[in-house]
Amino acid sequence: MNAILENIIHTGVVRSHLDRPLEVHSGIQVEEGQLLQEIISDIKPKVSLEVGLAYGISSLFICEALDKTARHILIDPDQFGDTWQGIGLLNLEKAGYKEQIEFYAEPSHVVLPRLRARGLEIDFAFID
Repeated sequence: MNAILENIIHTGVVRSHLDRPLEVHSGIQVEEGQLLQEIISDIKPKVSLEVGLAYGISSLFICEALDKTARHILIDPDQFGDTWQGIGLLNLEKAGYKEQIEFYAEPSHVVLPRLRARGLEIDFAFID
């Protein structure tokens, strides 16, 4: 398990850009993350998509299971708001997944039609 994800699960705490500890109040459970990883291992997606990022817990599980050449698209218009403070993206960067992700800070009903118009095919999607 990635060290960033393991630390969040063990402590129940995430860290802000200013290294301020914040208690995790939202995120999937370990069992749910492991189920996502099993599904990803079975279907081996080249492109995955997730709506909702928050602290990035489900994204960390997903990116860990993806092939290093796979792309993970994230949509969350509230990632930089007062609640999440960009922590989900920060955790993904700290975990080494920055090059693998494509992030949109817009509502999914705006982003999804654009992705479809580009002809993008999604192999796996998680709506959080």
